[in-house]
Amino acid sequence: MDCFLALSAFLKSVGHELVESSARRFSSDGVEGVSTEYVADGGEEDLFWRVWFLTNQEVLLFLTYACRKEDQEAEREAVDGIVDSVCLVGKG
Repeated sequence: MDCFLALSAFLKSVGHELVESSARRFSSDGVEGVSTEYVADGGEEDLFWRVWFLTNQEVLLFLTYACRKEDQEAEREAVDGIVDSVCLVGKG
């Protein structure tokens, strides 16, 4: 599974284009992933979104986080810790 292609397809489905320079690819302990951040119209106010796709080639995990744009740094460390703690387990 190509996480970059999955991320690109998701963003297109919500009306955004993936800017390759804004995507962050990473790999650790057999898990590959990609993430990005963007701001989208949330109706009454802009929303700040973070999106991740992670895979170990058996499992694909899709994660999102959204908050008000002005609060985008408030929980960054906590959210990063949650994402960093994810452990993907396959069938085998």
